Amino acid sequence: MFKFPALLALAISLATPASALEFFVGRWAYEDQTCETTDYDYKPIQISQNSIQQYESVCELTNPVSIRGMEGFLYDAVCTGEGTEWSYRVLFLRELDGALVYSRDGFTQTLHKCE
Repeated sequence: MFKFPALLALAISLATPASALEFFVGRWAYEDQTCETTDYDYKPIQISQNSIQQYESVCELTNPVSIRGMEGFLYDAVCTGEGTEWSYRVLFLRELDGALVYSRDGFTQTLHKCE
């Protein structure tokens, strides 16, 4: 009966484009590793429209904030892995060469997209 909550949800989803993470979606390898590594500590991460999957953990991405004047987004991440839950803020920035700057909790890495 009440259409306002549905309209509000639609307005919020339109305010943040569905393609907000489009560039970032895919498999990304650490700078000094290949996309084909079998070393579980350095396996590529998988980023989708609303999650990050790493070895032994998955993080749900919510509350996207576009960074004005930069090709980047800031998200809240709620993660689970090995029976534990934790949260942090995560920053994705696109570098000019197409690399991904991935930053969280004072830890920053440059990742390269796996083809």
